[in-house]
Amino acid sequence: MAKKYKGIKHIKGKTYLFDLQANGIRKQVRGEADSDKEAKHMRDEMIVELRKQSSMPQGEQERLSAGFDEAWAKLEADLLADNLSHTNMLRNKIIFKRLFKDFVPLKFPYIKSVSQVTSPFFQEYKAYFINDLKHNPNGGWRSELICIKSMMRRFKKLGYCGKEIMDILADIKRPRHIKKDYPNIPNGKLKELLVFIKQNRPDYYPIIYFICRTGRRIKETTLVERKDVVWD
Repeated sequence: MAKKYKGIKHIKGKTYLFDLQANGIRKQVRGEADSDKEAKHMRDEMIVELRKQSSMPQGEQERLSAGFDEAWAKLEADLLADNLSHTNMLRNKIIFKRLFKDFVPLKFPYIKSVSQVTSPFFQEYKAYFINDLKHNPNGGWRSELICIKSMMRRFKKLGYCGKEIMDILADIKRPRHIKKDYPNIPNGKLKELLVFIKQNRPDYYPIIYFICRTGRRIKETTLVERKDVVWD
């Protein structure tokens, strides 16, 4: 059974009826496409164009047209206001840069603001992330997509993109979580390892011991600063 896409109705042959809504304005137009999927991409682009053409308060229009530097500054302030951890802040910064500073000039140089992204944009970013950057198509992409959706939800609340972008992201399903099968290492073996490290690499011992006691990952451990330590 063919997948049904919101706002698209197949009339006959290559003819489709597109139901468009943006900024409180609704209109229906006809167009031609070779497939339902192509019609969906056409509708996404029509909505972006309708949003540009529709009248709205100047302040809102300026936010939708704002460049990436302004959008990141507002997003960063919003993240800081929610008191996100240093790790989460860094992750958002890395993904924003990869998405809008690295990928956009490479594949979509005409996109100048967050509000201009469409369904093909996210589909091609997925291929870029997995095929070009060689990230894991399951765990790696799953984690990336979760952060992108969270980021775009914040942009919508801040006025830098519309609801239609969230509808696009809702259609992109994240891969199922695959639980890693970690080996069961007895406590005796861990103690032997710690003794060996203490004797042969005493410079590594405090870090390895901290990881064993807390269960933190290496990257999380190396991000700990002196100010984060509270002495009793």
